[in-house]
Amino acid sequence: MTPFDQASNIGVLYGRVSTNFVRQGNSIELQDDRLRRYCEWKTIQVAEVYHEDTSGTVPFLERPMGAAVWRDWLGCARAHHLVLTCVDRLGRNAADMLSFFERCNNAGIRVHLVDLGAAIDFSDPNGRLFIQLMALFAENERLRIVDRITRTLTSLRSQGYAVGKEPFGWRHVGTGEFRDRGGVPVEKKRAVEDPDEQTTLRWMMDLRRAGHTYAAISVQLNRAGILPKIKAGSVVNVGSGRTVVAPGRWTASGVESVLTNGYTRAKYPELHTPLS
Repeated sequence: MTPFDQASNIGVLYGRVSTNFVRQGNSIELQDDRLRRYCEWKTIQVAEVYHEDTSGTVPFLERPMGAAVWRDWLGCARAHHLVLTCVDRLGRNAADMLSFFERCNNAGIRVHLVDLGAAIDFSDPNGRLFIQLMALFAENERLRIVDRITRTLTSLRSQGYAVGKEPFGWRHVGTGEFRDRGGVPVEKKRAVEDPDEQTTLRWMMDLRRAGHTYAAISVQLNRAGILPKIKAGSVVNVGSGRTVVAPGRWTASGVESVLTNGYTRAKYPELHTPLS
């Protein structure tokens, strides 16, 4: 019996949510229930279930759980079925999604979409066309989400509210006012200066103005036992869908981001004035 025959009825279930975009009726619990009922109907033996909280902009194989699905089951032919509720659980970038379907097709992996009640035959022209269209729709929805979030954040900033992560030198405090986010009330916050961090920030500025590189400043901060804002092990979005795990110590890029962010530029414009 070939590896394909041994794994021909084994499937892996995958669910994804994004805390940045919570949609009612699409929780992990509801996805899990639908995936399991589908597998019972199709008599697919469930090998493992993977859940993930990540943005759809991150390619499937670059996500921690997505990479594990491929490494531990699909890529080594231990399973030949990947079961999802809908195509946008794989991502919201058309090129990435089509590349993944091509990889699955070449490896003999059947991708099931519960919303459709069937697996997609990517080797068939009609199946390929369908996925191409669904991938484009998913990408367009991502662009709409990004635009909506951007407009919301811009509006909050214009009203003086804090958005995003706390910058080094400041902390966010609640205002007692709330806004709706996906049906969940979220308290509006404002940024206030943190005295201890402001002292460190001014020291960093003095070092920078004295000609020290970002790397040299990070060395001095670490030697002084001063911790960065972002805790070790935190997953940080560095743009373009890429994420890194925070090391829990100062790095050159960390110092640069602190000294060049909007808060620091606004409060200390002299740091960004060329030396005469």
